[in-house]
Formats: sequence, structure tokens, C-alpha cells
Amino acid sequence: TFEANLIVRALDFLKLNGVCHRDLKPENIFVTRSKANNALVYKVGDFGFAVNSVKNSQQVGTYPNVTVAACGEDYGAEVDVWALGVIAHQILFGESYFIGRNESEVKNNVLNKEYIIKEEKFITREMADFLYKCLRKNKYQRIKTEELRNHPVFREIEERYSQLPSPQLKHRDSKEQVQTSTKMENELNKAVFLQEQDVVC
Repeated sequence: TFEANLIVRALDFLKLNGVCHRDLKPENIFVTRSKANNALVYKVGDFGFAVNSVKNSQQVGTYPNVTVAACGEDYGAEVDVWALGVIAHQILFGESYFIGRNESEVKNNVLNKEYIIKEEKFITREMADFLYKCLRKNKYQRIKTEELRNHPVFREIEERYSQLPSPQLKHRDSKEQVQTSTKMENELNKAVFLQEQDVVC
């Protein structure tokens, strides 16, 4: 979907900058509107648990979005991919797959409950494959952050992104600010353009 692609792009940006969010959940996905045309824009926020490292053993996160890392693995970008899968499943099917009555039960479900899509006929094969690859318990078998945007479920949207021109920017005070702003405004302009075109995957 378009919304999931925006989140994937945010995770890709974080990974490129060596940042692991570690608390990705629906409450930390913020929806705003573009000042240009009132189109919806989705953003990842609340970086209270984020670290500037690809590995960290501190156990943080919010149940039931925590991954198997909550049980002793190092925290890396893989935990954000897992959380993305949990969020995508919840959006598609209206349920939190690994939910339990308490943290202990959630942790047990995360570790031992096999991920099976019971209503696979209601989603595309590409989306089902995306979910399965995000929710593999073995982090080494899980889809990598840098591979998310190339997954077939996002192919059409990514092709449209690649064809969009870069926006014209106002003057900034420093070269660094220009480079940072260019990236952010380019992504935002592309997102708004696709909203206008009603792109759905």
C-alpha cells in the first residue's frame, strides 16, 4: 500500500544513517496534511528509544510489537522490520497477531507462535510474501531494510517515484542544510504527487 511504502522509505532513511528506531508501532506513525494540497502524509516519530548504532542489547520496545530481540538478541535494524510486519498485519486484518493477556504471554507468542495468514485470499500474493518475510523469527532470514523498497508489493509505487522530478528549493543558510532539506522535501513532494495520482498497490 501507499502508506506502508512511506513507512518503508522512512526506515530505509534511518538505516542509511545508522539509526534503529526500536519502538515502531501505530501510535508512532503520525499522519499530517500537506500545506500545498491537504494530502495525507505519513511520518515516523517518537525517537525516545532510538540509537545511533546497528547493534544494541538493551531491551526496549512496546508489546506486542517487540520482536524476538526482546528475549536476548542484539537490537538492530531487524527489529524495525519485524515491527513493520506486525503493523502491516494489524492494518490489513484488524488484529495484533502476537497479542497476549500479559507481557509474558506476548513474549511466548513472539518466540513460539508460527506466523500464518489465515485469510490470505483477501490480500495479494505480493503482500502475503512481504508479511512472511518481515515476520521471520530468525533475524538473519528476515528481509533486510534495504530490500524492502525493492519488494514486488511496492514495485509500481517505486517506479512512479523514480520518474518524478526533484523539487526547486528556497535558499538555505548552509550547504549541509541544503542537502538535508533537499532529501526531505524531495521525498515529501513525491509523496504528495502520488497521493494526487491515487496510487494504490
